[in-house]
Amino acid sequence: MKISIGFGILVTAVIIAFFLIQFSDRSSDNLPENEDVQDFDIALISERSGDDAISEVKMMHGGSGRLKLVDVRIQDYLTSDGRPIKVWIGIAENETSADEMLAEMESGIRYSNSFMPTGNITSDDVVVYTAAGMGMRNFYFASGDSVIWVAGDLSDDEFLKLLLQGSFTSSNSQKPG
Repeated sequence: MKISIGFGILVTAVIIAFFLIQFSDRSSDNLPENEDVQDFDIALISERSGDDAISEVKMMHGGSGRLKLVDVRIQDYLTSDGRPIKVWIGIAENETSADEMLAEMESGIRYSNSFMPTGNITSDDVVVYTAAGMGMRNFYFASGDSVIWVAGDLSDDEFLKLLLQGSFTSSNSQKPG
């Protein structure tokens, strides 16, 4: 009888430990919980910036002069499984201007015929807005003096992994080695 009670306690402890490990908070390592994302990566295919890139972004917004951009970087990536990702990084005069542009974008998307808001994701105090449109998932957010728009067929976990790696920043001009 003593053996079976001891064995029962041991089995119960193992089961509890298993569930504690499986469902513990993983926020300490800041990696997405989807294990399939661990092998996910992107490669920078092309990047352009300057006056032509600024003009392209302004044309996409109806030739709007209301966008006060110092520079724009347009980046094309391919995922490790061949999906294209397009990134537009609008560099504003300062952080306040970037936050104002993001607020205008977020408000405008609600009334857009091309995009439908789908919510937001918060990671490390960065609010990332999401929208469906143009046949893709779209993620947009402010970071410092930049407003960043990422378009592609990405899951939230894939996007978060790339965001936490610093893949979408105004200083990301080097092709991955």
